[in-house]
Amino acid sequence: MRSLQMATVLCFVLLSRAVAACDSDHVVRGALDVSEWPTLRIADEARRYRLAHIGLAPMVAVDPSEFAGKKAELCATGTEVDRYDRLPAEVRVDGVSIQLILLERGVAFVLSLDNDGVLPGGFRDAEHSAVNQRKGVWSDGGIFHQASDLNDLDAAVGGFVVVEGEVLSIGDRKRRLYLNFGKDWSTDFTAIADKSGSNQYRGNIDALKMSKGRRIRVRGILEWRGGPMIRLTHDWQVERF
Repeated sequence: MRSLQMATVLCFVLLSRAVAACDSDHVVRGALDVSEWPTLRIADEARRYRLAHIGLAPMVAVDPSEFAGKKAELCATGTEVDRYDRLPAEVRVDGVSIQLILLERGVAFVLSLDNDGVLPGGFRDAEHSAVNQRKGVWSDGGIFHQASDLNDLDAAVGGFVVVEGEVLSIGDRKRRLYLNFGKDWSTDFTAIADKSGSNQYRGNIDALKMSKGRRIRVRGILEWRGGPMIRLTHDWQVERF
């Protein structure tokens, strides 16, 4: 049964590589320049871009030469540049999404900082395929951790992680919602969603309140406040099973 499920996910991923046509007002096409990877440009153009919706793991090397010089379409997903003067963009080479390719290989992970966390179709499925096969960053020693392994989490503090476990209890306070993954909420792994302020959770907080007893994955920068914790600000940080 598990083999059939994995095959179904993989089939969906392969079919979804050719993502929907770009509906952005900012689209550029031409030969792809990867000489400043992971910064991307169209050859002979000054505008710089980054891969939207994903993060590249530093512990896994990516050779971008396979994309160099190929016919590309860069579809901007936002208008704000980052500190490197790059616009976020979905990037297709010969009609195929680079982001999906990298997610499938396990050399990238979903990290949606654009459009308030709205993900293109197929991105989660591509990542799930890599997770199931323990590819790249999803292998031992990567960014994937179990909520119950506090020693493992301790070593990962300060980095971007994906943590999986069962929510044993919910702490619903006036200013904050706590998702507790252990019996000792003060020292075990916790995910926190603020109800107001600069770190306010912008997703469906009522859905978070229904997480008790469910196995979920949360992602973000791992902090330590008496125990390991992740701050939640968007729905894309949470996966429910």
